[in-house]
Amino acid sequence: MTRGSVALWVAVLAAGAAIITPAAAQQKSTDVPDIPPAAVAIRAVPEDPHIDGVLDDPAWAEAPIFSGFVQRDPDEGEPGTEETEFRVLYTDGALYVAVRAHDSKPEEIAALLTRRDEWSPSDEVTIMIDSYRDRRTAFQFSVNAAGVKRDAFLFNDNSEDSRWDAVWDVGTSVDAKGWTAEFRIPYSQLRFAPADIQTWGFNVLRRINRLNEEQYWRLLPKSASGRVSLFGDLTGIEGIVPPRRLEILPYTVARTEMRTAEDGNPFRTGSDQVATVGADIKYGITSALTLTATINPDFGQVEADPAVVNLSAFESFFPERRPFFNEGLDIFRFGIGNGDGHGSESLFYTRRIGRSPQGSADDRGGFAEDIAQTTIIAATKLSGKTQDGWTVGLTGALTHEEEAAVVDSLGNFHSDPVEPRSGYVVGRLAKDFRDGQTVIGAFGTTVQRSLTDELDFLHSAAYTGGMDWTHRFRNDTYRFTGRIVGSHVRGSEEALQETQESSARYFQRPDNDRVELDPTRTSLSGYGIAMSLGKHGGGDWRWSTGFDTRSPGLEVNDIGFQREADRSFQWVWVNRRWLEPGKVFRRFNANFNEWSFWTHGMERRNAGGNLNANFT
Repeated sequence: MTRGSVALWVAVLAAGAAIITPAAAQQKSTDVPDIPPAAVAIRAVPEDPHIDGVLDDPAWAEAPIFSGFVQRDPDEGEPGTEETEFRVLYTDGALYVAVRAHDSKPEEIAALLTRRDEWSPSDEVTIMIDSYRDRRTAFQFSVNAAGVKRDAFLFNDNSEDSRWDAVWDVGTSVDAKGWTAEFRIPYSQLRFAPADIQTWGFNVLRRINRLNEEQYWRLLPKSASGRVSLFGDLTGIEGIVPPRRLEILPYTVARTEMRTAEDGNPFRTGSDQVATVGADIKYGITSALTLTATINPDFGQVEADPAVVNLSAFESFFPERRPFFNEGLDIFRFGIGNGDGHGSESLFYTRRIGRSPQGSADDRGGFAEDIAQTTIIAATKLSGKTQDGWTVGLTGALTHEEEAAVVDSLGNFHSDPVEPRSGYVVGRLAKDFRDGQTVIGAFGTTVQRSLTDELDFLHSAAYTGGMDWTHRFRNDTYRFTGRIVGSHVRGSEEALQETQESSARYFQRPDNDRVELDPTRTSLSGYGIAMSLGKHGGGDWRWSTGFDTRSPGLEVNDIGFQREADRSFQWVWVNRRWLEPGKVFRRFNANFNEWSFWTHGMERRNAGGNLNANFT
């Protein structure tokens, strides 16, 4: 995409936003009531409830009962086919929620036993708490009738991170009237500002498996664009203080690997034993900011990655599983990808920290040690969101220099460096405006490596930075988003030649007449720009259009994840939905897509379009 075409798209999208925005004050939503319902919590007296799923504690008898659940599926807007009730209590240390799910056929209640955080086709209730009350983020706690727990963190109003794990209690019981769930959620697992009286966003969801029914206390209409922003309120909580959270999670890892022994190889004797110790530490500096640290984290803490066969020229993406790096991960998201196959591209890919060594040892005709992961000496993270809408994130990590042992053909011992000592710093700052309807943020990363001659093919330094924004307007019906990113890498001539010849850019291509491979280069810079404008809520029509362009020199893979550079991408998407059940269809959805890709030299890479439809 040329500079002129980028400017044209910017003008079109900005003009569209400017034209539509002024009408925001005049348009009211017909999908969402003006005054959300409010639930009231009361202090638990004379004592805290016992969490067993049986609501026979005296405190529950004093709590007001809230009902009136409404279906989202299968018949939106209709009362729930089975009645659902809930009550809320609080103490100085925790919030208690009891849900009574009445059922006329208790023998048909589905209750499958699975591992924690694993979804199953079961009857389930979910509690959602927006304790920031920013209408964008919330903590979600779910349990099925068998007592299997699931939790997730909601962010950006509609997005969900199921890798978030909290410490909370729940009990369930099934009886002749249906089933009951009793929650205890410590304040240490929530985030809220000090106040004499707390008001939180709140919602309750119930799923009835045999009826494919989903009913809410505060309905989230299918035509609406939001999720957290549509919650009701929870009031009545007084005199509580945000706790100074301190959590220490020590761990030990012991592994034994059994494999076929190799004659004469001291590094493959048939079995290898490894033992490590470490800890994750979490401390609440204030009610809004949390300091997290990890000492000697190990990939062995968590389940192994799935095996993949990658026959492409591009790197495989693996999700993060280590607890420290998942803490506050939503704050450190800065995606740079659009479209199928590019959604994982971002300025910060946590798996770069502690990665497999990038160098290899010279076996000198003998044998060399194989090191699976780089040792993380320590890492710290400061993250949170203040009461006045500032989102703050800062993380730093230091990894150890890795040396592989070598026994040469004469039996002499050597050691070769395979990964340098490296320092990583990542920062995020964002501000909410208009109750979270407009968000503007900045992001930056830096990588510094202490290189030896053997590892001179790596970048000695890498920097990325960017800013992004989301502007939702006309009662959260339209959205204008964008981002601008830049990168700069430094290193030896060998390192920069590898960067130029990588699969992301292929400067050495014979037909590449606009960017020359420069073997004397010792630095490389690039940029990326993306914008989109669309209607994402209200009514039956949805649409979006936008562009994404990257210069040939954009390179973020030292701490980010990027598959391609030197590309421009334009798209249009139009969607029509029929949500009212008819004689044949309960739901019908059709959409049209059009897209085009070019290089920065205006070489057409591909273009296409399609029509899609699905129905129930």
